[in-house]
Amino acid sequence: MDNILFINSVDRTSLIIDLKEKLQELKINIGLIVASTNEFCTCKKYVDCFVILPQSKNTPLEITVKELIEKYNIIGICVASNFDLLPLLRIKKWLDHRRVKLIVPQKKTVEFCLSKKKMYNWLSSINIQIPKVYSYEEVLKSESKSIFPLIIKPSGGQGSLYTYKVSKLNELSFYYPKISTPIIQKYISGIHYTIDCFNDENENPLIIIPRIRLIVGTSSCIVTKIDMNEYVIATAYKIARLIKIIGPWNIQLIINPEGIYVHDINPRMASGMIYSINAGAPFDYYLLELLIFGKISERQFQISDGSVFAKRNIIEIID
Repeated sequence: MDNILFINSVDRTSLIIDLKEKLQELKINIGLIVASTNEFCTCKKYVDCFVILPQSKNTPLEITVKELIEKYNIIGICVASNFDLLPLLRIKKWLDHRRVKLIVPQKKTVEFCLSKKKMYNWLSSINIQIPKVYSYEEVLKSESKSIFPLIIKPSGGQGSLYTYKVSKLNELSFYYPKISTPIIQKYISGIHYTIDCFNDENENPLIIIPRIRLIVGTSSCIVTKIDMNEYVIATAYKIARLIKIIGPWNIQLIINPEGIYVHDINPRMASGMIYSINAGAPFDYYLLELLIFGKISERQFQISDGSVFAKRNIIEIID
C-alpha cells in the first residue's frame, strides 16, 4: 500500500486526525505514517504507522526519511516545522527521482523566511509595513526612553520561542547575549492575526483565512476567531502573489490605527490551521490532492466568518 509521511517534529495531532478521517471519507487506499520526536504523541493511535525520529546529530533527518521511503513506499511528504524544511530540500533530487511529492517551498523562499532580516528586507521591497528594526548599538546610543518597549528574538526562530518583550535597557542587555543571532524590533500593540494561506501547484494563492489570536498560550493560539477583514486579506494576497511557495503556509501580523505590520512568514502550516478547516477552508483536501495527485481539482468553498474556536489539546504548540 502507498503511504503519506507526515513529519511531526512539532505536534499537529488535530490536523493528523483530520487528514486520516479525510482519507477514509474519500475512500482512498493510502495510509498515513507519522514520524515524531515525541514517543508519547497522542496522534499515534489514529494513524497507520507511528515512527520515532532519532534526535541524535549522528542521524540526520534526511537519512531517516530515505529509510522510511524505502521501507513504507512513501508517495508524498509534508512537514510541520520550519527546521525540517532545509534537510528535506537537500534530498529533493533524490525524492524527485523516486517520484515522491515533497510539499516544501523553494530553497530561496525557505532561506529568507528562516531569516527575519532577509524576510523584512523582502517585505520592505514590496512595500509591506514591518516593525522598525534596531541594531543593539542603536539602542545603546539612544537617549530616548520612548524607544522602548522592544521585542528581541532569534532571527531564525519559530513561533514565540525565545521571544521577549523588554521595557528597559538592562532587560535587553540581559537577553541579547543569550539569543543566537538576535533581532531587535519595535514593539507593536494592536490586534494579532495569523493568516492561514494555501498556494496551488503553480504557486497561485487559493486560500487566505485571517484569524484573530484572542488568547495566546506559551507559543500558540489557544482561542481564535475567523475574521475575513478585507484589509488583512489584501495585505496577505499581495504577499501570496509574489512569494514562491506551494501548499500550506502562514503569515503573522498586527493591525492597529497606524496600519498593518507583518512580523513573520512561516513557510509551513500553522497549528491553528485546523480552525480554518473547521470554518470551511479545504486545507486538508487540497493538501491531500497535492500529495497524491500533484494538483488541485475543486476550488470552491465557503467560510463561516466570525466563528470562534478553542484548542482542545493544549499540548499542540507553536502557531
